[in-house]
Formats: sequence, structure tokens, C-alpha cells
Amino acid sequence: MSVSLVELGPRKWRVFVSAGTDNQGRRVRVSERFEGSKTDAQRRGRAIASDLDTGRHVARQPETFAAFIASWWPSKAAAIAPTTARTYRNMLDIHVLPAIGARPLQKITGAELSGIVGRLASKGQLATADHVYVFLRLVFNAALRQGAIGKSPLRGVERPRVPRREIAVLSPDEWQRIRAYLQEQAPWGVRPLSLLLTSGMRRSELCGLQWRDVDLEHGRVLVRRSYHVIAGQAIYKEPKSDRSRRAIALDSHTVELLRDQRAEADRIASMFGRKVKDTDPVFANAQGAPWAPDSLSGVWRRAASKLGLPVKLHGLRHSSATLMLAAGVPVHLVSQRLGHATAGFTLSVYAGFLPGAQAEAAERLGALLNGHGSALPAGTASAG
Repeated sequence: MSVSLVELGPRKWRVFVSAGTDNQGRRVRVSERFEGSKTDAQRRGRAIASDLDTGRHVARQPETFAAFIASWWPSKAAAIAPTTARTYRNMLDIHVLPAIGARPLQKITGAELSGIVGRLASKGQLATADHVYVFLRLVFNAALRQGAIGKSPLRGVERPRVPRREIAVLSPDEWQRIRAYLQEQAPWGVRPLSLLLTSGMRRSELCGLQWRDVDLEHGRVLVRRSYHVIAGQAIYKEPKSDRSRRAIALDSHTVELLRDQRAEADRIASMFGRKVKDTDPVFANAQGAPWAPDSLSGVWRRAASKLGLPVKLHGLRHSSATLMLAAGVPVHLVSQRLGHATAGFTLSVYAGFLPGAQAEAAERLGALLNGHGSALPAGTASAG
């Protein structure tokens, strides 16, 4: 017999004992979760092996889906964006646990998972069905890595096909209408919303901006954290990738808006006998805390609704990208400003906004095929 361990976390283990094959040639393998030191986990493995050898082993109750989630979810939630964690947790509590929470993990079938996803799809909730599918894939892939299951029951389950939503963006004229409305009705929203549009930052990144991140002399801001409010709790998070941690150059008008913002912050601080600290938020509420992302969305939603513009706050980020591409800014620079993982991802999202790209491609191909184009570039291999 052989004993092996898989570390699941601090003082958490999965103990495996392999005992060869039974009379029908099937592999005999016992898996058990264990909490304690590595030495104790090894000792538990040897005890299981001894019980198997003498025929005294009594299998523990199979681990349920809910039990696996209880041990896996805390570390997973800490590793992803707070808003994503909240979305997954809601889906888990509403759609998944009521259906399969009490089921033994190893006995869950593809038909059960298809039922969860299919019920949502049949109600027209395709986006939710897709999110549930992605979440289940995360769960069962983790269970596979930990050795809790031999194969994923999600294999063979169809992923819902979600129609691609058209990206809603602002034109320059629409932004000017919004800005004029804000200057009249909600002047405190002009600077943060202007910075969102000109920088392409996410709302959580803007809310996490501190004065130490603003370089007015060189006209740039540094994205080094995001700010979230989850269930009333304020959370700062590190950027989710190296590409998200970035410096964004600003135009001269936006720099002046930030100078005005700093002058106002200095004035308010002096009224209370203090000075603005580097760690103070750039955009703060009356209590000096960062603007909550939902508050920023609320200012935008009221203005856009009043003017009849069906663009959400995240549409400012899309608008920033599409306007830059329309102005001829290279895709890789747009990608850097947005903090995307690759320029290829940026291109996949915004390719349709590249001005004249399809027409130019058609003309070049036609010219080559009709003998009017130039030869293939040097170093290009021909087929055949």
C-alpha cells in the first residue's frame, strides 16, 4: 500500500491510500480530508492503510458538495476581485447549493448540472446561466486538482450560448451634453467622470486613487490599487495583474481638472486645521473616505437617464477605448492604458471600432488578387 498527501492549505490535507486492486480488478483507493500537521496527516494515512490491510476500515461519510465548498471557497474568494466574489457567492447560494449542496461530491452527475444551467437558460437568464457554468467549472477543476473527484461531471455539459451584447459608447457630442448637465446639476461629478473617460480607468481604480498616485508635474496617474465596498465593508485590493498596475498619461485639460481638485482638497483640509496627506483619496466624500464605486455609478446613472443616453458608467471605459481607436491610436497603446492582459484581447473587443479596417483589408486583398498589389513581404513563405 502507498500513502500520499496533497496540501490544501495551512494544516489542511487530502490523504490518499492506494491498496492495489480488488477481486474484480478495480483499483482500491481511499481519500480523506485531514486537518493538522503533516506528520499527523501521514500518521492518519498509515492508520487507514493498516485498517485496510486488516479489513477493519470503515469508510467515512462521502464529502458533500457543500462541505467541499466550505473548505475551498474562503481561499478562492480572497484570490479574486471582491465584486466577482460577491457575484459567485450569490449564484452559489441561490442557484447551486439548494440543488446539489447535500449531494456527495463524487456522485454528482452531468444531468444534475445540466438541469441547473438549463433551468436558468429556459427562463431567458442566459448571462446568469453562463456565469453559473463558469463557476461550476472552477469548482470541479479545483476538486480534480485536489483529488476529491476522479473526473469532472461538467464534461459533456453544454455551455450556454450568450448573444454578444453591443457595446454602448458615447460620442464626443453626447459627452459634452453630459458634462454641461453635470456642471449645472452635480458639479462634484465633473472631475471624476472626466477622469474616467480620459484615462479609461475602471471605477474601482478611480475610487482607489490617492494623491501619492497623481503626478501633476509629468501629467500622469499611477494605478496601484482598487477600492470596493462589499456589504458595507470598505476593501482595498491590489491590481489583479501586472498589466493592471500601470501609469496613464493625461491630457492637459484633465491635468488642470486635477489641479483644481487638489486646490479644493487643500482648502477644505485647511478649514479643519490639517494638511492633505499623500494617502488621502483624490475623490473623497464629506467624511473624508473615498467615493464608493456605487455612488459614482449613481451620479452617472441620474445624468444619463435625464438626457436619455442608454450608456452605463462602464461605458465611459468603452468610450475611451473606441474614441482612441477612432483617432488612430495604436491598439497596443490603448491596451496599455486600459490595463488589458494583451493587445489581442483589446482587439477582440474593439475590432469593430477600427475605422475603415475592413474596407482597407478588402481593397488590399483585391489588389493582390487582380495583379495590382505589391509582392509578398520579404520573409513570407508561400504555400505549396
